[in-house]
Amino acid sequence: MNSSKEIRWFFPKTIKEAIGLLSIGGAKIHGGGTGLLLSELKNVKTLIDLQNLPINNFSVTDEKIEIGAYLSFCSIIDNLRNIESDSILIEALSCAANTPLRNRITLGGSIAFSPLWSDLMGPLFVLEPEVYLEGHDSGVYKIFEIITNRSIFNSNLITKIIYPNEKWKSFYYRESRTEVDFASFTISIILKKKTTNTLSDIRIAITGTKNKIERLHNFEKKLSAGIITSEKIDVFLKDVDLDFSKKSTGSSEYTKEIAKTYIKRGIESLLD
Repeated sequence: MNSSKEIRWFFPKTIKEAIGLLSIGGAKIHGGGTGLLLSELKNVKTLIDLQNLPINNFSVTDEKIEIGAYLSFCSIIDNLRNIESDSILIEALSCAANTPLRNRITLGGSIAFSPLWSDLMGPLFVLEPEVYLEGHDSGVYKIFEIITNRSIFNSNLITKIIYPNEKWKSFYYRESRTEVDFASFTISIILKKKTTNTLSDIRIAITGTKNKIERLHNFEKKLSAGIITSEKIDVFLKDVDLDFSKKSTGSSEYTKEIAKTYIKRGIESLLD
């Protein structure tokens, strides 16, 4: 941060007050602060600190799970372990960054910035939460509706997400050279079995492609249409078009083949 200029800090206690501050020119939201480390701050005149707002809640009912936007990754993990030890969010967020950063990175900031270290977006794309915004465009949005419209975060504040409290079998994989490297891609799979080799539902998301993140809807439909065999997975995967740039872990073609290999392994592991 440039110490040669003065940046005003505000600590609103209500969401209404925070939304009002967002209209100030050059205002930025400050949650965990990790996103600001990579931001260009030369035009920032105002920081809106969220620590006093009532958006750090976690609640669960038989029907839904609600997570406040100010909760850190570590807090989310700790809360979920009390109710759902095999949640895909636990597995994914435990891989994100390192422990000190997981204590700082917030849910809302990771949705807004989608930083490379977050490991959050793949699981959210399969869990399909509703995202609550307050501000100029107040409302409830699907995660895929706002992730492609980054400008919406300039005048709105994420307050929470809510998703159905359902039991899924889950698989999460991140491709990287070491545990601390950014992932070349991640794979998120959740499914519900009908019988040993048939499904009532399956959702698959992959990050790191040229489109940044994708749901494999057509592939999901084919897998849900009948009995699944290893041979059928291979046939269906041939029609899955994954387009990668060259990665530190290999060429685009190599990355595509590795991704498809782990998609198959993930599905088969959940069918066992």
